[in-house]
Amino acid sequence: MKTEVKIHDDYFYYERVRKNIKKERKTAHLTQQELADKIGVSMHYISHDLIFH
Repeated sequence: MKTEVKIHDDYFYYERVRKNIKKERKTAHLTQQELADKIGVSMHYISHDLIFH
C-alpha cells in the first residue's frame, strides 16, 4: 500500500510559521514593537512583511 504524501505550497508553511511566532509573542506578553526591538528589525517588518510576504 502506498502512502500519499501531501505537498503544500510555500504559503501553507509561511502561515504556520507566522501563527507560531504570533502565539509565542503573545505567550511572552510582548507587543509587536517589543519583539521587533528584541530581534533588531523594524516594527513595519513585524506588522507587515512578516504577515504579507
